[in-house]
Amino acid sequence: KTYQGVRGPFGKPRADGTQVYRIDYYLRTGSGTERVRETVYVKSKSEADRTRTKRIKVEEPTTKQTKRVEATVPGFEKAFLDHVLPTLRDGASRADREVKVGNLSSYFGDPALCGHRRPCPMENLTAGDVQRFVNFRLSHRRAKEKDGKWIEKPSTPRTVNADVSVLKNMVAVACAQGLVSAEAKSRIVSFGNKYSGTRLPHIPRPGEEGDRARYLSRDEYGKLLSTAIEMGKAKPGMDGHLFPIVLAALLTGIRSRGLLGLKIEQLDFEAGRIRDIVDKGAKSRRSVPIPSDLVPVLKRVVEWQGKDAVYLFDLGDGKPPQDIRSSWSTLLDKAGIKDFTVHMMRDTFASWYVLGGGDVYRLR
Repeated sequence: KTYQGVRGPFGKPRADGTQVYRIDYYLRTGSGTERVRETVYVKSKSEADRTRTKRIKVEEPTTKQTKRVEATVPGFEKAFLDHVLPTLRDGASRADREVKVGNLSSYFGDPALCGHRRPCPMENLTAGDVQRFVNFRLSHRRAKEKDGKWIEKPSTPRTVNADVSVLKNMVAVACAQGLVSAEAKSRIVSFGNKYSGTRLPHIPRPGEEGDRARYLSRDEYGKLLSTAIEMGKAKPGMDGHLFPIVLAALLTGIRSRGLLGLKIEQLDFEAGRIRDIVDKGAKSRRSVPIPSDLVPVLKRVVEWQGKDAVYLFDLGDGKPPQDIRSSWSTLLDKAGIKDFTVHMMRDTFASWYVLGGGDVYRLR
């Protein structure tokens, strides 16, 4: 549509003698200039023009000036993925990030869902827009079929929080590239903070009781280890490694990712340490002491693997196991333990260490 300045009057005069006029003018925003159309109630066209003059902050764009391209969530999808995907560690993380960005593009690119007549620029997104997205996602999910339509089935709060985190990351990357102002970035990135007036769904951890983390009792500890021994005797393979993996996690606090990828060369029995553990990130290498109760178990595993083995928990294919979820679920069922995840073995180690008088700083 062409730029028209002042239009009107529209309709009949009101009781106070004013009429409806529409004025067009331009404002400068963080990502360029934005055209604004406003309805004013004045008595004459000249008064409407004076009102428009007061509103003008930048000159009217000429026909020779190129149209400003605003960064929207659907339009920024490819550039964001090209920027982020090479930094992720594995294929599962990349696929998960692509799905979440697709969810964001599908929502913010659909006028019927997001409430905007056209894809809203990230510069103009508000906390209210993000909150509406959160409320929508809590009751809808994308169908797995090829059409990818939204269906009325609830999504878990953990999934919704992850989607919002990716949206914050998108806005931060766009700000770093000069496509979004720092003010717009702070408005979105602060979403969900207790002072921002917005709300994210609370994610209770399995077995969470108030502020206390879930950790094993002494009876549960004994049941878990004895059941792992029985499963290892009955069935080799992953079940055969359950007892040393569970015992090592409970006595060292190493994450399951670091335990499953342990190499035999990382075990320094002379110094009594496990070295170069990578369980959080590619650059986070650290070492932990080997408790005396764990030393004979690890030596037995090394002896059983043989001289040519590289990984401590090699299943015979020369590669470390990816996860223990299937065997872990069976282990919990047979031991009669509920609401306990693999990561909670690390919580159990930390809780017992502090309850036994351990130093929090040394624990860190």
